[in-house]
Amino acid sequence: MTALVAMTANEYWTLAIAVYAAVISTIVFGWDVLKWAMSGPQLKIVCRPDVVLVGRGVRDAGRKLSATVVNRGDAATTLTNLHLCLYQSRLHPWLPWKKPDYFFVKAPSAVQPLPYNLEPGRQWQGLVNQNEDLEKMMRDGALFAAIQFVHSDKGLRSRRLRLHQIEGVSAP
Repeated sequence: MTALVAMTANEYWTLAIAVYAAVISTIVFGWDVLKWAMSGPQLKIVCRPDVVLVGRGVRDAGRKLSATVVNRGDAATTLTNLHLCLYQSRLHPWLPWKKPDYFFVKAPSAVQPLPYNLEPGRQWQGLVNQNEDLEKMMRDGALFAAIQFVHSDKGLRSRRLRLHQIEGVSAP
């Protein structure tokens, strides 16, 4: 404590400025690390089952599974394929030794065919026919939709798909 008391006013100011500069530089360094971690494509996938297409006064027959991918990042990426992952139990997605069955969707979008270059701030949308087999997978197992892209080996998986239709109401 005597070393601090023996300091002159100039030494106190020098110490205060040095501490202030160290704190500010640490904050700036942390901010740069955060910006680096958040740079590149930031994708989000949202899937909605039981979608009915309506347009020009005509209602499309059957229900669809809609998959929308949004790029919220600052770089473009290329979406390569859309697939469905089926786990036999709702517990299996959290067990690393339980592998899913994969079902690749052939042509989910005629307007935006895969592979598709997804620019920042843009979205891609695909549709899958929702038949009885797909509804059985949603009811009995744990079904997920996933999108593959080129900037990472690991794909992006949606939340578990669940049927939203009311029992007793049939598809048009």
